[in-house]
Amino acid sequence: MTTLMHGIDCSFDPLTEHEARLLRLAGVEAFVQCLWTGSGKPPCARENLRAAADAGMAIAGYASLNGVAGGAWHVGEAIENAGDLWDELHQVFVDVELPRIPNEHIRQAVDYAAAGGKPRAIYTSYSKWVENQGNAQDFDDCLLWDAHWSGRSGIQPVDYGRWAGVVGTQYTGGEQVHGQLADRNVFVRELFIQEDIMADARLLQRLVIAELFAQLAAQAARGEPATDTQRAQLRYLAGPIDR
Repeated sequence: MTTLMHGIDCSFDPLTEHEARLLRLAGVEAFVQCLWTGSGKPPCARENLRAAADAGMAIAGYASLNGVAGGAWHVGEAIENAGDLWDELHQVFVDVELPRIPNEHIRQAVDYAAAGGKPRAIYTSYSKWVENQGNAQDFDDCLLWDAHWSGRSGIQPVDYGRWAGVVGTQYTGGEQVHGQLADRNVFVRELFIQEDIMADARLLQRLVIAELFAQLAAQAARGEPATDTQRAQLRYLAGPIDR
């Protein structure tokens, strides 16, 4: 048996305390904030998340990939923008919408988020995944947040990719929701709010660190410097799980 919860996702519109209270009174239980657009950080992200959390909403974030830099670098930008609220985020979705994103960058991103204690989760749509990613079938360890603008509030079945589960459906595009420019969503509570992933995240963190240092050692032996992506990983992997 699953329980559904209503949510919204936002990007650049500042969320006031008054708006957050109105949203919660209207039955909105989940608030998802853009942390990284693929090229910039919404300046209101941290304040929006704090206002939503203070109003009693479960908070999450998302980070867009742009197909240029590696996936870990993009998630690193989201981590930096979330700041001290990172640990309070129930999900950090990897947003796959833009063209020419290599599938290996998506894998890097979801694994890096997982090393930071978050479930592997992807936001995308049928057209973007099928047309841009070749309907990749090898992300069955990831939750899917599906963009399906039918206007119907409910978890819609999906017929693309392979997933660990459908955590949510985004069923409308940007509109005013109690003063906030947002998309409307419905999420599966049992998948959106997960409390028992820390042990797996710590193990994955150790594996990621070991692999990274093996890569750096091999590169050093060839006289090659660390890449920007590797430097971004090193900045964060010093201890994201236990801080």
